[in-house]
Amino acid sequence: AVVGDFNLLVNPEGKSNARINRRMMARFRAKLNVLELKEVYLNGRRYTWSNERGQATLEKIDHVFTTVD
Repeated sequence: AVVGDFNLLVNPEGKSNARINRRMMARFRAKLNVLELKEVYLNGRRYTWSNERGQATLEKIDHVFTTVD
């Protein structure tokens, strides 16, 4: 098994505001496609990270990916 920690968004719905680096997100998705990785669904939480400020930014940056095999 290979484990990595990328802290990147997979899609725009993974962030609570519109401040998104779309180029980086597209590059990450392209790499997932090349490697033929599929996301294992995370049940119960829409976001997995917060900057813990008054006007908090929330993001889903924790994912589990696997191959079909």
